[in-house]
Amino acid sequence: MSEMNGPEFDEVLAKAMRRVDASEGFAARVMGRAGSQTPISKSERSGAPEAVARSKGKLLMMPRVQTWMGGAIAAALVMGALIGTRVHVVRQQEQAALTERQFEAAMRLTNRALDQTQMQLQRAGLKLGE
Repeated sequence: MSEMNGPEFDEVLAKAMRRVDASEGFAARVMGRAGSQTPISKSERSGAPEAVARSKGKLLMMPRVQTWMGGAIAAALVMGALIGTRVHVVRQQEQAALTERQFEAAMRLTNRALDQTQMQLQRAGLKLGE
């Protein structure tokens, strides 16, 4: 397609966007189709899909946004955050318990090594702490 300058483009655009009258009988056909639609019952309106139009056996469906979905999503996010926090706290507690057990084991080993060293020094004739 060749490039058009400003005035040519404006002219082509204005011509393409001019008002066009509807064909003869258009309004009557639309009103006829609208009048032949089956009304939507209250129970259908409360369900997930909502009938938009019925024409020649075709049913066009549009998903209906439920009012409670926002609350359900928010509740799921809050529950996820709470569960994530709980898992984090449990892991921290497990880590603290493991650290405490390791410290106690290290203290027992250190005390045993000090006792052995003190006994060896006593055998060698040195008396400490008296």
